[in-house]
Amino acid sequence: MILNAKVPHNNLNKPNVRRKWRLKAYKLVTSPQFEGFIIIVIVLNMLQMAFTFEGSSKSFDKFMDTTNLIFTAVFIVEAILKLFAFGWSYYGPGWNKFDFFVVIASIFDIFMTI
Repeated sequence: MILNAKVPHNNLNKPNVRRKWRLKAYKLVTSPQFEGFIIIVIVLNMLQMAFTFEGSSKSFDKFMDTTNLIFTAVFIVEAILKLFAFGWSYYGPGWNKFDFFVVIASIFDIFMTI
């Protein structure tokens, strides 16, 4: 189901040629390789969350906290790149709204655990 989920990028605000950096970001975030990488990171993040258990050692908890920070950083970078590439039309599709909500919630979670 995750692999078949597609955001209609062709309906989003494609940058013109004059904005080279934005066009490069657009081509990056709409590439199948980037989308595949993000899907792999999402699956790894889900597995990481599934490995959490009550009574784990401090070193395991530290490892889990570190990997959570890494995953959150990847998702923050993804959101920033997509915001830069799509502009305000990023917020159009529900999938992007959900992604952005998860990123904000993850940042909030990190600040709550500090």
